[in-house]
Amino acid sequence: ALPNGNFLVSSPKWSNGALGWEVGAVTFGNGVTGVSGVISTDNSLVGSSPSDGNGGCRIVVLENGNYVVTNPFWDNGSTANVGAVTFGDATNGVTGEISSVNSLVGAHANDRVGYHYGNDTGIKLLANGNYLVGSPFWDNGSIEDAGALTWGNGTNGTTGVVSGANSLIGSSADDLVGNFINGDLNITLLANGNYVLCSPEWDNGTAADAGAVTFGSGATGVTGEISSVNSLVGTTASDKVGYFHHTTSSVTALTNGNYVVASPLWDNSTILDAGAVTFGDGTTGVTGEITATNSLVGVTKNDKLGSGGSLLNGVAPLKNGNYVVSSPYWNNGSVSDAGAATFGNGTTGISGVITADNSLVGLTKDDLVGYAGITKLTNGNYVVSSPAWSNSSETAVGAVTLGNGSTGINGAISSANSLVGSSNADNVGIGGVTALPNGNYVAVSSNWSFKKGAVTFGNGTTGITGVLSAGNSLVGTEDRSYVGLDGVTVLPNGNYVVVSSQWGNASFYGLGAVTWGSGTAGVTGAVSAANSYVGAQRYDNVGSQGVVTLTNGNYVAISPNWSNGTILNAGAVTFGDGTTGGSGLVSSVNSLVGSTADDRLGYSNYGQSAVTALSNGNYVVASPDWDNGSISDAGAVTFGNGVMGISGEITQANSLVGAHNEDQVGYYPRGISGVFALSNGNYLVRSSYWDNGSLKEGDGVTFGDGTTGVSGYLTSSNSVASMQGGSFFINVVRDDVNQTFLVVYEEENTIWVGSQIDGFKGTTFDLIEDVVINENTSEQSIDLTGLDPVTEGPVVWSTWSDNPDLIPSSRMSVLDEGGRLRLRINPPAGRTGTARITVQIEDGGLDSNLETPEDNGIFQRSFGLTINAIEESLDEYLVLRIVDDPTDVDANGEATGLPENQPWVSEWNSYWVEIWVKTENLNSEGVALVAVNLNYQTDATSATEIQFGSAFMQNQSGTIDDVSGAVEQLAASTETGDLGIENQLLFARIKFAARDQDEVALDLEGQSLGSEVLSFEITSSLIGLGTGQVVQPLNIENAATEIWANPFDLNDDDTINYRDLIQLVSLYNTRPSESKSAYAWFSDFDQSDRIDYRDLIALVSNYGKSKSKQPKINYPVNFPDAWDERFLVSSPPPGEMTVGNLKQKKAEQLVEQAVNQISPELSPEKRELLSGVEVKVVDLEEGILGRAVAGTIYLDVNAAGYGWFVDETPTDNSE
Repeated sequence: ALPNGNFLVSSPKWSNGALGWEVGAVTFGNGVTGVSGVISTDNSLVGSSPSDGNGGCRIVVLENGNYVVTNPFWDNGSTANVGAVTFGDATNGVTGEISSVNSLVGAHANDRVGYHYGNDTGIKLLANGNYLVGSPFWDNGSIEDAGALTWGNGTNGTTGVVSGANSLIGSSADDLVGNFINGDLNITLLANGNYVLCSPEWDNGTAADAGAVTFGSGATGVTGEISSVNSLVGTTASDKVGYFHHTTSSVTALTNGNYVVASPLWDNSTILDAGAVTFGDGTTGVTGEITATNSLVGVTKNDKLGSGGSLLNGVAPLKNGNYVVSSPYWNNGSVSDAGAATFGNGTTGISGVITADNSLVGLTKDDLVGYAGITKLTNGNYVVSSPAWSNSSETAVGAVTLGNGSTGINGAISSANSLVGSSNADNVGIGGVTALPNGNYVAVSSNWSFKKGAVTFGNGTTGITGVLSAGNSLVGTEDRSYVGLDGVTVLPNGNYVVVSSQWGNASFYGLGAVTWGSGTAGVTGAVSAANSYVGAQRYDNVGSQGVVTLTNGNYVAISPNWSNGTILNAGAVTFGDGTTGGSGLVSSVNSLVGSTADDRLGYSNYGQSAVTALSNGNYVVASPDWDNGSISDAGAVTFGNGVMGISGEITQANSLVGAHNEDQVGYYPRGISGVFALSNGNYLVRSSYWDNGSLKEGDGVTFGDGTTGVSGYLTSSNSVASMQGGSFFINVVRDDVNQTFLVVYEEENTIWVGSQIDGFKGTTFDLIEDVVINENTSEQSIDLTGLDPVTEGPVVWSTWSDNPDLIPSSRMSVLDEGGRLRLRINPPAGRTGTARITVQIEDGGLDSNLETPEDNGIFQRSFGLTINAIEESLDEYLVLRIVDDPTDVDANGEATGLPENQPWVSEWNSYWVEIWVKTENLNSEGVALVAVNLNYQTDATSATEIQFGSAFMQNQSGTIDDVSGAVEQLAASTETGDLGIENQLLFARIKFAARDQDEVALDLEGQSLGSEVLSFEITSSLIGLGTGQVVQPLNIENAATEIWANPFDLNDDDTINYRDLIQLVSLYNTRPSESKSAYAWFSDFDQSDRIDYRDLIALVSNYGKSKSKQPKINYPVNFPDAWDERFLVSSPPPGEMTVGNLKQKKAEQLVEQAVNQISPELSPEKRELLSGVEVKVVDLEEGILGRAVAGTIYLDVNAAGYGWFVDETPTDNSE
């Protein structure tokens, strides 16, 4: 991927059809649109001959985001292995066949332009985006392998044939200019963006391998043949200017951009290997032959200036840009190997010869001043270690000398300017000097005083001088204690730790000690249990595998040979406070320890530490040889807190452990740590030899939380594993951008993706909300949703409570009800309180076998169960209201008053039943919870939706059972206080609408529109108050309304269509009072006793509507009042009343008498109408006295249960 989001695909084996093997291609892809199709010259850079892609198609991204592609074996037509380096733009890429038009190419067979060794790219990147191409085998005409280094433009690229016009080139066979056989040793990139090339095989005319060092501008490069005009060159055969050692560069970059060249094999005329150190300006370089004018030079055979001993480059750059040259083999006149340390100014350098006036020098044979190196301090000063230095009476007492980083130090070493030993072979400084972050330093002298050893703190500004003693140093008290032999570890907070694994006291050798020292004051005196962690038995060798620093400044000491009493080599890992240190005997009180012989806690090989420091300051200990009881080498990985550490024996409770012999949990072969740290402080554990059930070497990978660790066995909840076992390589790839990681089992083509935050996703199911119920509530059913198993096969469910008196486990169970998982809870009667319920699922683990439980995955969810005691209360109110549209409320769902109750609703239209709550308890802190059950009549209407009030957002529940006509367990709570005290508070509303099964029929026979009374009743309820009290309200106002049939649906088929229109048209312009049709009265929609255009318009306005699709009906303004010609009683009669029935004949007589009485007052037309009125005595619905419909009066047979009063003297009004 390129920095701008585009990408490249390298295909070195692409064959271009039938052209041949490994033609090679590199395809450019747009990071937004991608790339598709077949590889071709249209979308890719491609070779032109077989094997062009061999070892090629390597992509190198430049510092500016562009890129180059190397193909050192590219053939230019019939000229084989010419080589090519092609520039590509990060925005548009490069396509087409490789050629000299788009690439830098060679001119001769086997030029191999851009040649690389192994994993080296052959391309060196400059900070400004430009680049350098090394071509050591390029031929300069007939001169083979003269070599070339080509500067490349990082914006447009450099193309054409390599030559002296565009490259720095050699002039003799085997000059090998641009040879990167040892990686970056021959090229030094300066801080200012320029560069320096070493060509130690360059021949200066007949002087073979005279060597040359060439400065190049990072902006323009350097071209032409190497010579003294453009390079610093040697003049004698085998001067090898530019060569130091195949592991060490001869050029040292200074922090100010300048540089220094060490040439220890340079001959000063006839003086062999006198050596020279040359300063170079980082802007212009240095050229010409090496001389005493431009270089510090040796004047005696084998002075080897610039060679610091032990294959070290003797040039030490200081923080302030200056430098120091260590020349331990320098001869002080006739005194051989006296040695010298010479200060050089980083701006002007130093030249001439070494003297006591410009250098710190030895005065005795084999003083070897500076042999143990120059240590640069963070404040710009430096320290010279000279362990072989002798004083006037003793040999090799050693010396450590502080030098000023601005002026250096000159003259002879003495106790006046140096810390020195006092006895033969004290070798002060033999262990080197360790720089501390604050500018101070620590010198190690492990051979001091017959190898008792000493470690000395030095102030980085003033140094320390005089004779080493217990008064100024940490020292051993017994011979061969070798204090400091295992080194000094610097802590991030500036303090340090001294490791002395061979330290002994008067009783035992090899106890070992780890001693903390202050970075500002050091530590002095004898090593003991009072100032150090020490062993208790011979060969405990405390600290033998070093100290690991934690990112928070604390540290961990590793002692695999420590014995736990009689248990030999149990091993111990000891935590130390980085601010105060730790001391005492290593034990299970202060250390993580093994419990079986040869547990060897902390042991590791291949140079890998058994302790891994995490980025958050915590740490992890891998102990693959730990025995789990009788299980040999089960292995363990233990998490340690970086503030308090971890102590005690390894157990399954504090560590990830193996379950089988030779599981060796935490061991990964091939010299790679078994613990893999993630960027956020979490970690992974690789256990190659762990057995996955019957599958040997199951290659488990376990996620560990960097705050709490991981313990127990490898399971499907915390690990993944190989499906085949015995993987040669488990590749772990970190994706820090997306905070994920990949575990790749390469032989299986299997990739597991894990989260750096949560690890692997084991078997899971969804969260369970807390449950609040009332005492004596019947069995509760809770859906368990979101089950996502990661293994195949059966699972086991279990449940338990932390309060078995309230709800024992025997009253809980998980059931699979037709694929629907439910937790059933049946609380005992009469119990109240709270409990924490845990629901657990166990899968078959990594081997999918429940019968091998150690790797089974276990996942739990817990939730709170509250059973509230209920008290009756008159302070709380629940009120139902039926409304056409939802009532307007404020943000908390409150209203100042209750809405009007809708007296009637239409058969087809939807409406809402709202539940309002209020409390008059001013100390209640408001309504916090409401739970109700609601019943309704379901024949004519259906509940379809539940909406909670805006305040009731927590713990919502509710189920509509329209078959039974109930809304069950309708409950919710609010976290907002003081609601429902001053205002009405909307708890919830239920939407009702007509469904196919709902019907209110037209009463054709009784000439009645058809209606039913709908009652809505709260059957059970409770209210929770802000104080925590739960009450049963005694003030409940239920609601009722009347639902009327839809008159426009004349044929009652739930659709207003052509059938209804035909029916209306057939009755058009008739009077219902005169019509014999049963549909006439219903078709008179405005009840004007004439079916006319108004009724037709009313039907047409609703034409095409249906109950299910468009139920909103346009009713006449007088609906349903004009249709409801009923006479109702205000209340039902007392149950004890006994009344007689009205006879039909008597009713007819009364009507006849009434007609006769009022006829004289009527017009002839009205008398005619009145003569057609009939009366019928029938049994009407409950509560209805009578009804008048289309010329007929219907009277209830017993006056709705009250009985009719019959006036036997209707003309006498005296009653």
